Amino acid sequence: MPRITATFEPSPKTPEELKDEWKSRNYTRAFDAAVRFKGREMSVRYFCGLRTEPTTMSLLECLQMDARCIDDGQTFDDWCEELGFNNDSIAHLKIYRQSVKQTRELKRLLGDYFERFMAIDFDEEPTANIA
Repeated sequence: MPRITATFEPSPKTPEELKDEWKSRNYTRAFDAAVRFKGREMSVRYFCGLRTEPTTMSLLECLQMDARCIDDGQTFDDWCEELGFNNDSIAHLKIYRQSVKQTRELKRLLGDYFERFMAIDFDEEPTANIA
């Protein structure tokens, strides 16, 4: 069965360089994650709490939640309304565009398995097997 794996490296960027990516940077750590599936790979920046270790499952759950907001064909205005963002904010537009790009990369990574991945209930399923 195909399995999704991920490795994490602390981000070499300073908190100041990451300020636009995550506003509460004083309470989080940034990681550069490599996600692999069936010989393909994507890179993503992943944030977690200061006392939390990054895991493949937590990263995949975040990718799924982000993709769910984008994959339903939401416009920027719809996305802002659903998530409580300001549709007049350049910073929020950048986050939206990054989410669109990340979802496109996730679809490329998973290929025909994307829909199966989106159907996973991470509260119920203990692994990232999607076959």
